[in-house]
Amino acid sequence: KYHYEYILERDSSNTGALIGMGKLYALLDNSVTALIYFNEALRINPYLSEPYFMKGMLYRSDFYKTAREESWNLAVSSFQTAVEQDPDNYSAYVQLGVMYDEVGDSSALEYYNSALDIYPESIEAWYNKGMFYQNRNKIDQAFECYRTLHIIDSTWADPYYNEGYIHLLVTEEIDSAIFYFNKAIEFDPTFFQAYNNLGLAYEKKNDKTNAKFYYSKAVEINPDFQLAKDNLNRLQ
Repeated sequence: KYHYEYILERDSSNTGALIGMGKLYALLDNSVTALIYFNEALRINPYLSEPYFMKGMLYRSDFYKTAREESWNLAVSSFQTAVEQDPDNYSAYVQLGVMYDEVGDSSALEYYNSALDIYPESIEAWYNKGMFYQNRNKIDQAFECYRTLHIIDSTWADPYYNEGYIHLLVTEEIDSAIFYFNKAIEFDPTFFQAYNNLGLAYEKKNDKTNAKFYYSKAVEINPDFQLAKDNLNRLQ
């Protein structure tokens, strides 16, 4: 803050320092002051992409806190303006995808694809795209996204977990579910949700011994995980 103020005292139109101050106040959860700095930077140069993106993040945060439709609209408008000013603003495309995805709007896929056009090895965009398909029961497309993620980062546990989840609850291929949950645990031994779902898989196979073992393991890792505790109590 001291250094940004030092710059602005000597050059009040320094947009880099204005954006920096805005980010600082955003980190301090002072969105009102942050917006003042971002808007001042845009007054000086209305073609900057970053202040629009940051305004979008602030409005998005307010929407998550208040569920106000106005904040959702302002966030989307800000992110859209950010990509208008900089068509390579990968992060703005991702945020637009997430926001449209959360309200069930299929145009989210278009934004995820735009993000991947810019950054083809984006773990975030591929994962979000996989979840987009998974939540719409488009299983083959979801698996394709998760297989791509294995190529980009074969040690990331979450895609394996999602594949296990699909095999467990959608296709009901229990042995495949067990395989993928074990892969998730291999790369993240603290993945308590995977242990719980392994318990569910073994319970579906009428193997109560293994089911109780994995439910217990989930509770051991996360004593506050009520779902696993309920599952374990059911088998006692």
